[in-house]
Parts: sequence; structure tokens; C-alpha cells
Amino acid sequence: MAEFNPIITFYGSSIFTVNERYTPEINFNSTSQFQAEYQIPQIKFDDFYSLPEIPNFILCNPNREQLFALGGISERTYKPRFNALSEITFRADKYIDDIEMPYYDYLHSRRTILVENVGYFLITDVDRQGDGVRAYKNIIAKSLEVEFANKDLAFYKRTSIQFYNAISPDDTLIDNILSYMPGWSVGYISGNFISKYRSFDVSGQKSIYNFLMNDVEQAYKCVFWFDTYAKTINATSVEKATKNRDIYISYDNLVQKLSMKESTEELVTALNVYGGNELDINQVNPLGTNTIYNFEYFERTDPTTGSPLWMSQALVDVLDAWEQLVSGSQVDFADTYTALTNRYDELAELRTDMSNLKVDLAAREIEIAALIRAGLPITDANNARLIIISQIAGVQNNIDAKNTAIDELIDNLQIIADGLALDNTDNFTTEQQKQLQPFIIQSTYTNANIIQTDSMTSGDIQRQAQKLYDQGQSVLESLSEPRYTFSIDSANFMIIKEFEDIMKIADLGSIVNLEIDEGIVSYPVLLGIDIDFDNPQNFKLMFGNRLRLDDEAYQFSDLMNEMQNTVANSQVNSLMWSNWNDEYKDDVSDFIESALDGAVNNVTSGSGQEIIIDGSGLRGRQLIGNEYSPEQLWVVNNMIAFTDDNWNNAKIAIGEIEGPNGQNVWGIVAEKISKKQILKYRTNIYDYN
Repeated sequence: MAEFNPIITFYGSSIFTVNERYTPEINFNSTSQFQAEYQIPQIKFDDFYSLPEIPNFILCNPNREQLFALGGISERTYKPRFNALSEITFRADKYIDDIEMPYYDYLHSRRTILVENVGYFLITDVDRQGDGVRAYKNIIAKSLEVEFANKDLAFYKRTSIQFYNAISPDDTLIDNILSYMPGWSVGYISGNFISKYRSFDVSGQKSIYNFLMNDVEQAYKCVFWFDTYAKTINATSVEKATKNRDIYISYDNLVQKLSMKESTEELVTALNVYGGNELDINQVNPLGTNTIYNFEYFERTDPTTGSPLWMSQALVDVLDAWEQLVSGSQVDFADTYTALTNRYDELAELRTDMSNLKVDLAAREIEIAALIRAGLPITDANNARLIIISQIAGVQNNIDAKNTAIDELIDNLQIIADGLALDNTDNFTTEQQKQLQPFIIQSTYTNANIIQTDSMTSGDIQRQAQKLYDQGQSVLESLSEPRYTFSIDSANFMIIKEFEDIMKIADLGSIVNLEIDEGIVSYPVLLGIDIDFDNPQNFKLMFGNRLRLDDEAYQFSDLMNEMQNTVANSQVNSLMWSNWNDEYKDDVSDFIESALDGAVNNVTSGSGQEIIIDGSGLRGRQLIGNEYSPEQLWVVNNMIAFTDDNWNNAKIAIGEIEGPNGQNVWGIVAEKISKKQILKYRTNIYDYN
């Protein structure tokens, strides 16, 4: 593209030529500081006059080839946002002082704008205006990470994937994401979330940006930011994302006008918490339900008088006592549930032992059937069978004892849960329960990234439930108070040299001291700034008590507000300690899938006359009192056998048997067969023929 060399720079009506490609000075405080923080652009001041210098806007191709310095544009604004897309806007006139601007026809969507000391922006909207005399374009450009919004993540399903591993990054979540985004790389990542494993199931299509800023931030409790100069993706934990700054903002220094918006639409005090694949928290929640509570906002008192602002003092007192009771019961509940989990694990081992013994028993019975068929002694094989039966009885006794211990632990857990129930009159009188009802604002939080699987042990599932419980508590802490958004029309401290020191520490994500009324100081997070480069008086600061502004420029939900906005019933006084996946699913599924195969499943008739069908054939026996009659029947393949001593010996075998020469023949093998019976049998055959 030789026509772009040299670059022409326009400043108002002045035109001058630059012999070399334009290389703007990048002047962040320091590379490491930028890597660790969201930065407000650092305005440079002319050393002689102490006047602020407006950053240069440079039009580039997508490959960052610089085309034109946009010296003739006007109405330049910059709107940096914390944990969201930032934005620049400007007006580009086709003619300035009757001179046509050569860059005008190159202002199209998908080209980029380099803003000196700020970063790269992708043009997303071009609004062409004209009245026959004047022609101009209104340009909107989003910070370059909007490229992640232009790529879809389709049907992304991963179980237990690590966020990132600097030593072995392959097949981590960030590695997977960057495989879709050539040119982007990993920058600064810090926090204990890095080594965490989470699961994802993206059904259909979702933009990568949406996935990162919602699913991933929620799952790992992290915050992303993007260095558009280096094209790196960076992340830190939610706890490290904000920083307390020694900045005091009031009407006495910067505030000209303050607007505060309070929203209670998302206020929640009772949160039902669920994970993926039917994981819930009732196994770690002392209340024994999937619901957790936080009434702290409504328990507040007037700082001047000390009187409750919402509830009666009596209700505040009993709530405080109840909350301490719940907190004090967590250790006992957790210890009891840990014991329950251990008993379940021990029970699983016993069931494995039982299964193995039943396999051994079936093998012995098949051996006995073969011996009967061959007319050989079965005493030794039957003795071995009786030993296995005795072992099975012993294991069954242990299983029964383990089930009894489990029942006792479940009863103990139920006692704890019943003792903490909201409708327990020992905690709240009937009248106090009525008073509390208006303050129970319910919703449901589902984190499908924390899951249980069929391969997990009871202990694994409990640990997953604890992770889910802790995350639910964190979410509820955020949702249990109203959302506040502060908008301040302020003196533009960025263009006042005396406030240069404030600029050095006033990063997006800073927690500041904001005087919202005389004597009342709030501590919100700086989430956004509106800067008008061409009219410095238009300057606005935006604060909030969450980690993201909900404005038109950001179209995704809040990090801590991934809720299902439907009311779910509180499962008070209900306990489901044993679930389908743990106790029934495998056994029932295996039985169904084997299609009643007698080699796999034992089919047993009712009491008294008992018929057993398994891999060794069909056996019939009678229960007399507490013991089985020694006289029993056995049908296997084409043979029917009988015993009168519980298979120490086979008294008679009829059907296909093994003859003296080793070949199978049809006949009868018995201890005693009378000649009269044989003659009668032959006579009957002769008569029949």
C-alpha cells in the first residue's frame, strides 16, 4: 500500500508531512503496573504551559499497519470500563477548510484506531451523515478485545479442566480459548483460582467473550482484562481485582453533582443453590436444605440512634441468635456428615465384597452342576460352596450393621437440621415467623461448572458440595444488599496538573472514599469514566458496589448475578442424604441393560417355595422355619438333578448326561433304580410304539 507512505497528519487546517511511519510513544506508568491493573490513560502535560496534551488517534488496518493520523477529527470521547468493553467515539468530517480529508473514505468497520497511551480499538459502527453541503461520519470503536465477541464457541464440553498452568499450559482452559484467537497470548495471571478445575457445557453457540466474561468469571471467581497493545489476556482473582486507594472525593474537592441509583430488583436473602448433574448443598448445609440465608442488610441499625431500620429489635435479636446457632452448628454438622460419608464408602466396599463372593458362589455352583452331569462326587465342591455362603452371611451382617450406623447418622443430621429450621418455634415464635416472611426474598443460583459424576465417591461428592456451598455464600453476600450505582459529574482532575498524583493511583477497580452526604461516606469501586477530549467540562465518574456497570455499552449480566430469576420452593425440613446416583442408579441400570440375563441377574421367587435363576441354572428349594429344606431341585442345560442333603450328593440326574465313554447321552443316573421300574418304563415304550 505505497500510497500511504509518507503518512499525512492533519491538525485543523494545518497540513504537514512526516517522512517516517508514525510511531506513537507508549507511556504507561510501567509495563508491570499495567499488567497488574486497569489503567486510566495518563495525560501528559506540556512542561512549559502545564496544559494537557490530547492523545493522538491513528487509523490502522487490522494488521496494525498505520494509515493516517486523524488530526482533523472532533467530538472525541473515551469511555473506559472496568470488567467490560471500553469505547471511543469521534466525528470525522469529509472536508476541513474546504480540504478533503484523505482518511475519510478509509473509516470503515473492522479497521482499528490506535489511541496513544490508551490502546487499540476496533471500529464497530460507522454512521454516515450529510445534508448536501457537509458530510461527516460518527465513529464508534470498541476496545480490541471485542475480537473475542466475534468468535463463537460452539458445543464446548469439558469436565474438570484447569484454568491455566504456566509450566504445562496445554489443554488448559486458556490454552483452549487462545486456540480460537491467533495473535493473542497469555499475559499476567494471578490468584489461587489458577489451579482450580471446573466443568463446562456450552450447548449451541456462544461468543468467546460472553463465555469468558460470564461462564468463566463465575466458575473460577476471576476477573479478566486485556492489554490491547501486547494483545494479551490477563486475569486475577475477584479478591485482587479491586484495590483500596487513599482517595477522598467530596463536594469540597471534585464533586459537582452526584446521582445515586438504588436497585432492589436483584436483592436476595434466601438463595437456593444447585450445581451440575444434580449436585446440591443439602449435605453440607447445616439447615439440611439447599437454601442459605443472609439478612444482614435488613438487620442494620441507624448509626445515630442505634435503632433498627427495618425490623423490630426483638426480631433482630432472635435472628442474631439463630445465625450464631447456624454458624456454631457447622462443625458438628460437617463432622457428622463426614462420618456419614465414611460409612457410605465402607458400605460400598462391603457391597463390592458381596458382589465378588456372589461371583465365586456362582462359579462353585456351575462346577457342582458339571460334576452332577458327569456323575462324579460333589461333596468337596459343595463344602466350598457352603463356606462361601457362610462368608456371604458374614458380609451381609456387616452391611446390616453399616446401614444401621448410617441411619443413626442421618437421624443426627436430621436433629441438627430440625433444630435450626426457620419454622422451629424454639428459634422463632409463630409471630416472629410472620414478621420475618417479608424479608425472605428468594431466588435460585445454579453453577453448572461444579458437578458430581457417576465415578465420584461419596467423599468426592461432599467436597464438590462444599465448593458449591462456599460459592453460594459468596454470591449471596453480593446479592443480599441493593445494587448501588453512583454517577458523578466531576471537575476533570485529569487535565489539572495539581491532581497528577491522584491520577497515578486512580485506576479502574479502585475503591475510593466517596462522601455521598454530609458525614456519610461510602466505599464504592470506580467502574467507569466518561472523558470528552474536546470539551473537558464533560467529565463523569461512575462507581458501584458490584464489579460491573450495567449500561447499554455492556450487554452481559453481572459477574455475581448468574441467577435463575424464578422462585424455587425452599426445601425446609427435607433431607435427601442418599441420592439416586449413589444408591440406585448403577444397580438398576445394569439390571435393565443386561435384559434379565440369567448369567448376570439372580431372579428369586417369593417366600416359602423359592425359585432361583442365575448363571448356574434354575434351583428350587423350600424355606421351612429359618432354614432351607435339604431336599432341593436343580435344572441346568438339559439336565434335572435332585438332592436330599443340600447338595452333598446328587440323588438322581435325568436328561443329557455324560456317558462312560465321555460322550453325552440321554438317560438317568441314580443311586437306586429298581428293575421293576425299568421294565415298566420299557413296556410303556413298547406299548406306545
